[in-house]
Amino acid sequence: MSTIAHATIVMERAYAAAPARVFAAWADVEARKRWSAPADNIRIDHEAADFREGGKDVSRCIEPGNADYVATV
Repeated sequence: MSTIAHATIVMERAYAAAPARVFAAWADVEARKRWSAPADNIRIDHEAADFREGGKDVSRCIEPGNADYVATV
């Protein structure tokens, strides 16, 4: 298996919600598990969930029978 490392990735999204509500949705790990998985058969595990500036956010996308994908911010 090969490893690919990227220096920077930027994702932007506009939400039709107050900033406090959006922040609360990202801060609630249990809520993120429910809405961040791309499909019903995929599980998201959070090893670290501090997405604030200077924090560390690490999640693992787990699909049965396939390789896990790790996202680190």
